[in-house]
Amino acid sequence: MKTSTSIIKIKGKKNKQGLQAYIVRINQKNNGKYGKKDKVVYGKEEAENYKLKLDNELKDNSLIIDRFTLGQLLDKFLESKRLRIKERSVDRLESDFKLYILPTLCDTYINEITPVMLDDWMKELNTKPMQKRKGLLSTTTKRNIYNEFKQLFEYAYAFDYVSANPFVKVKNFRRNDNTDISRTDFYVQEEALLFLETAKTHAERYEKEFSDLSEWNYYVWFALAIGTGARKGEIHGFQWDDIINDTICVRRGVCQKKKYINSNSVKTVNAIRQIPISKSLKNILDAHKKRMQKIRDFKENFRICNNVKDTTVERRRNMFADTANLKRIRIHDFRHSFVSHLYFANVDGDIIKEYVGHSTTKMTEHYKHIHPVQKAKAEQIIVNMLL
Repeated sequence: MKTSTSIIKIKGKKNKQGLQAYIVRINQKNNGKYGKKDKVVYGKEEAENYKLKLDNELKDNSLIIDRFTLGQLLDKFLESKRLRIKERSVDRLESDFKLYILPTLCDTYINEITPVMLDDWMKELNTKPMQKRKGLLSTTTKRNIYNEFKQLFEYAYAFDYVSANPFVKVKNFRRNDNTDISRTDFYVQEEALLFLETAKTHAERYEKEFSDLSEWNYYVWFALAIGTGARKGEIHGFQWDDIINDTICVRRGVCQKKKYINSNSVKTVNAIRQIPISKSLKNILDAHKKRMQKIRDFKENFRICNNVKDTTVERRRNMFADTANLKRIRIHDFRHSFVSHLYFANVDGDIIKEYVGHSTTKMTEHYKHIHPVQKAKAEQIIVNMLL
């Protein structure tokens, strides 16, 4: 293999400081085939110093020129991700690549992937069916897959595996407001209380007819969801000793999916927090504690909602909403409801952020919804305007 380096000036391209852009290129010739690896450097002096560094590495044979296929790069990318995010998040990322990206581009060298190839991949993704369900992928899912693929190239660019990120020239899937309405919704306080009252009536009837207290666990589960805004896994993980005076401590999050059924780690560092609880929620918890003390050898480290399963929570959610003649909202939307209620009550965004365990108030604001009272007030102002 014959290898050399060169500097190429990029006409008309400068950075914000006014420094000229140059390409420092590694040229390769192997068995009659030519290859190259480029790096964009700003400033002539910087470009010459980088070329000199490469030349010195060539002389002592220490220059390593990485050339990966997409599949090979993915292994390095996921290994890097495991150092920074939770295992189940990495597994979900890997699953998306295997299902929607690798079948098309697995054996393609990353430095040969062009914007045109990405555009063709997006057209193909547009016709991909959902896993386990009928129908095509939603726009939200496709946008998420796009962003995951883009992250891979951002990683490759950061570590000089590619000279440019082709995603810069390829925009994400457009949101289609006509066919892909966001599923995010929320309950106002009156709706949330009606939902909870329906859950309570169901638990009372179940206890009376079958002498079974198990349905109270679901009533209390939803009371915690409405009253604390905690994540689903955090509610699963609540123990009796997490209640300290008028607060409840978030210390763990239990994931019930597949191999993670015993996972107890919180989502982020910010997720470890204390949430004030209302007097009514405290009364619900105290009554439930007395119930649980009657039916087993009670310990303070027992789960508050024992043996509550994700699938049954969703079934109960549907049943209670339908019985109360309420719209069905996602489990995560109870968290949106909690945040929206606090914003409506004019609680400071920084405080809400602390209660829900977000890292930034910008993230918390995504959970804010327009309250019907606010909308009605705005409509009345418009009606009374002079023009």
